[in-house]
Amino acid sequence: MVQESDDRVKQIRTLIAELDEYGKTGTGTPDKAELLITLQELEGQFIRMYEAYYRAAVEWNGVGETTKAVRYARLCLARGIVLRGPGRAFAENLRALMKEPEKHWTYRFRLKHAEAQTEPASA
Repeated sequence: MVQESDDRVKQIRTLIAELDEYGKTGTGTPDKAELLITLQELEGQFIRMYEAYYRAAVEWNGVGETTKAVRYARLCLARGIVLRGPGRAFAENLRALMKEPEKHWTYRFRLKHAEAQTEPASA
């Protein structure tokens, strides 16, 4: 039982590192964000669940799934505002994503990186 928990914690750390890489070499995906949520729930990490919700909002918006992005942004804000406060940049960032997800910096950023990697080099 302890080993399973240790394995989950290691996987949580790995997923966070992958999801927090927003550059062209980032390997974050919505599936990884969903897995992070599940693992944090299994580990009872409910206080920090807003961080997993944030990553899910970013990843879903990163592939253009705005409805799912807004859903997770709302969950994140509901949990995170208690810990981080209402007037912080964190809250404003989430409100911007919820209001106009297509104008948020995260919109389709994962797809843009993938497209840039598959474009042929110019001669």
